[in-house]
Amino acid sequence: MSARQFSEDEIFENSAEEKSENDDEEVEGVDQGDAADDPASASPLPDRIDVAVAPDDSESLEEDSRDRKRDEAEWRSRFAEARERVSIAREQKAIWDGVHYVEGIKLVDENGNIVVDSLDDLRRFVAEANQEVNDAEGALKNLQEQARRAGVPPGWLR
Repeated sequence: MSARQFSEDEIFENSAEEKSENDDEEVEGVDQGDAADDPASASPLPDRIDVAVAPDDSESLEEDSRDRKRDEAEWRSRFAEARERVSIAREQKAIWDGVHYVEGIKLVDENGNIVVDSLDDLRRFVAEANQEVNDAEGALKNLQEQARRAGVPPGWLR
């Protein structure tokens, strides 16, 4: 089954009837006789349609692509750093949570320096580790919120 094709006369039949009623009225500054004699000017369709295309379209597309790649790399880097900070903070907290204080015994590092001399020192280190975990997780959540507000695609945050 093929589609029916309509002629220009069939399509614009109503407008032709309306036009014939208005033909008697003279439009100021236009000679109606010349338009009726010229069949090309009788057509309501334009002879040609010009579309403006910017000559630097390909360059702007390439620039947009470079900008997008740069933005993606920046956001991925920022999230990797934030996740790394959270990971390190959690590891440090786990280490301090596993240390127990025994009266009279001092905890020293590999160089022989005293790290934990008293129960108060151990409590201070545990509190600092907890605070660092909270700060790192808060920074990651803030970064996620910034990305959401900036319209960053979720794939960039992985």
